[in-house]
Amino acid sequence: MVHTVDVVRCPPRLASAMRSNDPTMTEEDTMTVAMLVDNPAGSRELYERILDNMGHEVPLGGILHIAGPSPEGGWRVIEIWGSPDEAKRFLTDRFAPALQAAGFDGPPPSAQLWQVEVHEAGNLHAPVADTDAGKG
Repeated sequence: MVHTVDVVRCPPRLASAMRSNDPTMTEEDTMTVAMLVDNPAGSRELYERILDNMGHEVPLGGILHIAGPSPEGGWRVIEIWGSPDEAKRFLTDRFAPALQAAGFDGPPPSAQLWQVEVHEAGNLHAPVADTDAGKG
């Protein structure tokens, strides 16, 4: 079964260049991380109420956001963050209050974080070079 998912690609953060020159920043402060949140009780409707409660604003540090139905049921969100602190701050300061305001009972679903490397894929729709061009 194929499901549609929501994908949001966030613009580059202006603060990243400034942070790279900050001598107080440690490697962990600027380590790019992926975050996975599975909510077995989640749904598209709950997800949209949460987004409404957050004002559909891109959070500081957010790089990529993908959301859709989880293979096991419920709702899954996968995100890429500029640092673990930015991801944790988002969960505490924005996500948890928005989830509660959306009417979700119980504690917020737990998040898994792990370090990742992010590489631009380039233009995935570029025409394939004709290997026979110029032969003849």
